[in-house]
Amino acid sequence: MTVRLIPYSLHAALELLIAIVTMAAPFVLGFSVGPAVATVALGALLVGLALSGAPDERGSVSLPLGAHRTYDEAFVVGFLAAGAAAALLAGDTVAALALAGLGIAELALGLTTRYSLAPPRPRLPSPLT
Repeated sequence: MTVRLIPYSLHAALELLIAIVTMAAPFVLGFSVGPAVATVALGALLVGLALSGAPDERGSVSLPLGAHRTYDEAFVVGFLAAGAAAALLAGDTVAALALAGLGIAELALGLTTRYSLAPPRPRLPSPLT
């Protein structure tokens, strides 16, 4: 069985989608105040991480790939810890389950990503020159 890993640029786009879902979840699902604030803050931080992973016109990124991978792992721990805190401290089961689900989604994204930039494509000579 061969596992195909997704490219880093797709990882950044999917991470941005997870971040937007994270920031919308408290309003859609009706979290209590404490978990809602923590969830929106996690989502805003994840937007910053996702945007730092978008390659520029030269194909380079502003954050080293190893650091991005470490931050992805930290976000998994953060989502799961926030979910546990929502369940234990606020008694908000919906928030706890949503945060655990978002943590699992971030974990799955991190496990299926090829953390390397694709080599640049060779430029073919233009027939007009």
